[in-house]
Amino acid sequence: PKDDDQFPALGRGDLVLRLEDSAHRLQQRLGHLDVAFGEVHRLRRGAVDLPVGGGPDTLHAVYARESPDGSYVGWAGDSYVLMVAWDREGQVQARSINPYGSATRDPRSKHFADQAPLFVRQELKPVWRTEAEVRAHLEREYAPGNETR
Repeated sequence: PKDDDQFPALGRGDLVLRLEDSAHRLQQRLGHLDVAFGEVHRLRRGAVDLPVGGGPDTLHAVYARESPDGSYVGWAGDSYVLMVAWDREGQVQARSINPYGSATRDPRSKHFADQAPLFVRQELKPVWRTEAEVRAHLEREYAPGNETR
């Protein structure tokens, strides 16, 4: 699709025209039709530029817009995935992923896009819940209002 509007029901002729248009655009931009989906469907975050699967209304949803270079760049979709499980003893284990990293508004942070590679591989990371788990992975400690920037 050329935009993010919702499309009315398409007839067979419309589908053929869209397929022909898509094939023409791929041939024109990339020089061939046997294009891997990830070659044109991208997750971009600052300097990070990765191939990403998914599509609208799927698990691992990624809604994309066409960019000036002809690729489609995700702009919305799954933004936080959390899986929680309890074992027979009642112990909780949790795993999560955020495709944008945990510092979503600070492109200077090393956490701006650090989860993107995991997201495109459809992997989850551990969620540290206890004080001991958090302290074992602590980068720095500060009191709210006293953080250094």
